[in-house]
Amino acid sequence: MVVHPTYKDDWDIPGGMVEVDESPFAACVREIEEELGVKRQVGPLLCVDWVSPRPPWDSGLRDGGMTSGR
Repeated sequence: MVVHPTYKDDWDIPGGMVEVDESPFAACVREIEEELGVKRQVGPLLCVDWVSPRPPWDSGLRDGGMTSGR
């Protein structure tokens, strides 16, 4: 899946980082709004992945998708 994020001209793979004290679910909701400019009701997460630290980034969680919230 690729998206055309609201904040840049190129197409990209969707994703983002979990903020401090933010749940992975809340991060998914926030990232959908930030990247696509839409508010959606989302279902439960399908999976979560941990990413090891790689400068300039700290370690973090990333979502692996979510079920439809229709």
